[in-house]
Amino acid sequence: MHHRSNIQLLAACLVVAMALPVPGQNREPDAAPPGARMAFRDVSSDRGTLVTQVDGASTFMMSGGASWFDMDADGDDDLLVLSGNGSSNLFRNDGAGFTDVIVGSGFEALAGADPMGALPADYDNDGLVDVFVLSVGPNLVFQNMGGNTFQDVAPQLGLDGSNWSAAASWADFDRDGDLDLYVGNYVSALNFPYHVGTPNELFINQGPGASPRFVDQATSLGVSDEGIFGPSVPGFPFTSPQGQPTGGCTLSVSSLDFDEDGDHDIFVGNDFGLWVLPNRHYQNDLGSGGLAFSDQTAASGFAQIPHYNMGISAADYDHDGDWDFYCSNLGDNLLLRNDGGVFTEVAQMAGPVEGLDDSGILMLSSWASVWADFDADGWEDLFVSNGFVPAASFIANDPRAQSHLWMNRGGGVLDRVNPTRSGVGDRGLGRGAATADADGDGMLDLYTMNNGSLFYAQPGDACRLFENRIDPALLGRHWLRLRLRGRTSNGEGIGARVEAELPGGEVLKRQVLGDAVYLSSPSRAVHFGLGPHPVLDRLTVHWPSGIDQDLLRFPVNRHVDLVEPAVTVASIPLPVWSGGILSLQATLQEHEGSAQSAAVFFALLLEDGTPVITQTVSAPVPSSGQAVVNLPLPIPIALHDAFVGTPLELVVYAGAAAALDSAALEFDLP
Repeated sequence: MHHRSNIQLLAACLVVAMALPVPGQNREPDAAPPGARMAFRDVSSDRGTLVTQVDGASTFMMSGGASWFDMDADGDDDLLVLSGNGSSNLFRNDGAGFTDVIVGSGFEALAGADPMGALPADYDNDGLVDVFVLSVGPNLVFQNMGGNTFQDVAPQLGLDGSNWSAAASWADFDRDGDLDLYVGNYVSALNFPYHVGTPNELFINQGPGASPRFVDQATSLGVSDEGIFGPSVPGFPFTSPQGQPTGGCTLSVSSLDFDEDGDHDIFVGNDFGLWVLPNRHYQNDLGSGGLAFSDQTAASGFAQIPHYNMGISAADYDHDGDWDFYCSNLGDNLLLRNDGGVFTEVAQMAGPVEGLDDSGILMLSSWASVWADFDADGWEDLFVSNGFVPAASFIANDPRAQSHLWMNRGGGVLDRVNPTRSGVGDRGLGRGAATADADGDGMLDLYTMNNGSLFYAQPGDACRLFENRIDPALLGRHWLRLRLRGRTSNGEGIGARVEAELPGGEVLKRQVLGDAVYLSSPSRAVHFGLGPHPVLDRLTVHWPSGIDQDLLRFPVNRHVDLVEPAVTVASIPLPVWSGGILSLQATLQEHEGSAQSAAVFFALLLEDGTPVITQTVSAPVPSSGQAVVNLPLPIPIALHDAFVGTPLELVVYAGAAAALDSAALEFDLP
């Protein structure tokens, strides 16, 4: 794997800051994987990750989750693959391949559980990623003890429960610096199609030393997804238990900051939405009065089409600056385009229609959906995992449905790649799917889960690692992978919004989410495909703490650990020239409540990026206060007169506590 320290990153930023500008934007649309070869290659056998999943004793063919996480903090992503009957796998990433290290890891405790999926997160902010396991019955929390060993601490934390849990999301809902957990529960009593759903839970982290550490506040906060059965749906021979209480049959949850006000909202996807309860959109109204939510489902139209929701995943797929959702379904999938805070269903218009198989007869059952820029052209593509589940005749679905890859060609349009070209057209009983740069080449690979039901799975059906074979260098494309390290915020930066500004002004957006998209968790690293751009004009991170971090002229084609800054550049006044002295100045702000020693780099650049002056000074910054850094530079009158009226740019970088921030000011020399 390739990593850079922040000192190296600062050096790289400064080199780029003094480079000539890059060519303007020239996006190259892709309707299919470039070249004649397949986009992906199955490397499961070569890498040692070929697994046949075992369906759980009580999961009704619903199980099949996989999660990428850096369990040993060595910089690459390892892989947890869940199965029933004690046959799960914990694959350590060894660079060239994977080694199953579950024996002796503590995950053997899964042998007594009926697991559905897993959701990693560093809930205790100790720098080691822990794992929450969703199960039919008591859930488990594997605390990372270091040295590839884990211990189930769910009862002590108050997170074990006794429900059938099928979805979850880690997020700092109250913005106190530690992670809370929203758990989506499924069915408590079977009564097709009017199943009795179980209310959801929102566990607020009480912090170290509290017993239990997590306390459910979903009901008091109004986010438990409870209601009553409505009247019988006309046209079907089923009778509703009208007026009886129920929870939604939740299969998916997202804690996306939809309105970008700095706190996590909650989106709930419910199975049997036509019969039980529809999807929900809860807006986080955190304020001076504390944590509060309001139900915005009707206002936003998030539940305008009740359906059998299997998974929801968010992206700004059309680059209009807001967040859209793809919702997988048993039947037609939905693409909910965000139009000013109100959703419009555009799957037919945009392209990614799943619902009928190639024969046009049988419906498809879609489960996980993954947004990712697989070809590094700057536009997020879409993978949809399709797979059979036994169902009533009016929702009969294809027992050997293929999964599909949809390439985003911009302009709000996606094109389906023929499965023989995509390489991911698996015909198993598809369930979860998750992305990671498993081999460290800068391109996103894909791990897919197939349910191993004894009754419907066929020989050869397996969980597979698909390696991305697209070479961005051959296409003149670039990429960037970031792993965020919180300091004031939670340790993994969950909830951070990252914006990459390309030359020409286009902004690519990501959020670091703690969601499981149908039982599976992608790498927590943030990946950008950048198309033809060999440098970013600006990289901005809006941290959950409220700290905004700007890094100008950011280098690309690398893996970077990006640390939340303890010191930021608060302001840069206009430079003053008097008596042959050019006075440069910057005001720094300290954020952690401890005095810092900052290195401050001043760069005076011409409009084309040519450096005129560069100099570094050191400065103390007081605890929770500001420091004004002055740099007086002798400027001969002749040199001054040569640059009067010339547009200049002052760029200031501040480095402290292994983190960077920067700011810029354009001006004419006075």
